[in-house]
Amino acid sequence: EQAKIAKQQAEDATIIEAITEAIQAGKCKQTEIIDWCRNRHTIGRKMSERVLRQQHNNLWKREKGFQKNAWNYELTPDKSAPPANGTNYQTGQTVQTVQTVQTES
Repeated sequence: EQAKIAKQQAEDATIIEAITEAIQAGKCKQTEIIDWCRNRHTIGRKMSERVLRQQHNNLWKREKGFQKNAWNYELTPDKSAPPANGTNYQTGQTVQTVQTVQTES
């Protein structure tokens, strides 16, 4: 079961990072998170909804809101800091990318 969850998280890493970023930016309602993912990361509504549903016990928690039965999300305490660019989402290890620039002699 844990291996299956880890595999799915690896496949959805980009979407997970976008959702985490949205929640940290103060977007708590499902519609706000989906709009954030679509507008900033060109991630479709269905993909965002699927990952929100699948990962809601692992990476964030959700509660049914009172207004229009909206789902409200917040990060679980151990996931409050998203991985920075260059960080492997699964392991938390920093990955350095070296860029070489050739100059004419």
